[in-house]
Amino acid sequence: MKLKDDIISRIRWKSVMAVILVIVILTMAFYSMNNLFSSGYMGKKDIKIRTWLDPSTVDLNGKSIVWSEVKNTGQEDVWILLNLDTDDPALLFKDTENQSTSEFIKLGPGESRKLDFKIELVYASYSGDYGINILLKYDEEEIKDKIYLKVMETD
Repeated sequence: MKLKDDIISRIRWKSVMAVILVIVILTMAFYSMNNLFSSGYMGKKDIKIRTWLDPSTVDLNGKSIVWSEVKNTGQEDVWILLNLDTDDPALLFKDTENQSTSEFIKLGPGESRKLDFKIELVYASYSGDYGINILLKYDEEEIKDKIYLKVMETD
């Protein structure tokens, strides 16, 4: 018992606490840096997708492009079905002149593809956020996402 008390009394507790504090700070910094520089891709297993609008804000009769970048990080060819549809009948895809569009693509190992879908507002009557649903299917997997086109009235 005396040996245990002797060891505990020799520990420099200020140093131990300082080391623990440094470890906690480094862990938090690493975690926040990882989030700060995240790629924006989402997905399961070997297929990842990143989707954005350019421009992301338009006027009531505006046009934009939905960009989707799909990556195959696996070792095998994958067939992918990408479906996009809008929540509002005033927002249409140019290629189909409809509220939905789709693309069927094959990606090889390590391959990525950037797809663009032109959209336009037709007879939009209100400003606000117009939703676009993204559904990517491959094998038995699904990846779902949603982005919003911000519509503003211009004077």
